[in-house]
Amino acid sequence: MNSSITVDITVNQEHLFTDNWIYIHSPEVKLGRIQNFKNWSPSMVADQSKTTLGLEYFCNENDEFWTAPNERIFEQAAEEIVKIKIVSDKKLISNYVVVRVPKAYPVYDHDYPKHIAVIREYLSQFVNLQPIGRYGMFRYNNMDHSIQTGLYAARNILARRDELTLRAGGDNRRYDVWNVNADEEYHEEERLKS
Repeated sequence: MNSSITVDITVNQEHLFTDNWIYIHSPEVKLGRIQNFKNWSPSMVADQSKTTLGLEYFCNENDEFWTAPNERIFEQAAEEIVKIKIVSDKKLISNYVVVRVPKAYPVYDHDYPKHIAVIREYLSQFVNLQPIGRYGMFRYNNMDHSIQTGLYAARNILARRDELTLRAGGDNRRYDVWNVNADEEYHEEERLKS
């Protein structure tokens, strides 16, 4: 699994861009994605006159970037966010925190389906276990799909607790968390077609 580092910054500016996130494809920077937390929900930012961004870097545990001091990582992030013209001046950044997330993204290999089948078969014996998200399911889901697996798991737990609509024998879960993001198109696109 690949890891990531997020540099969360507070920018003394009310609005920067309208998207929730932006993937960065410029070869001039190491920055991979920017989350705009206020655009997810205004309650994610304490001061509405400011904007909080999450600057995401994809790396490996113990590589040069991962082991760099937080101050150096912040300096690089601040320089890059100005270089790509999201923030006009580094002086507008009033606060930051660096968060290292080990094993954030699964890495697929040729035998991935075979290995996942073994894991799923083993996990199926536990009726009280609900794997969710990227890390729990060893699957690259986008955040919406990862959250949906968590919601399905919670519903399964409540249904089990209340003994509602349980299937006889086999898998007694009402919602199949493994079916989230299992097809070629996004669930959001399917809803738009209906």
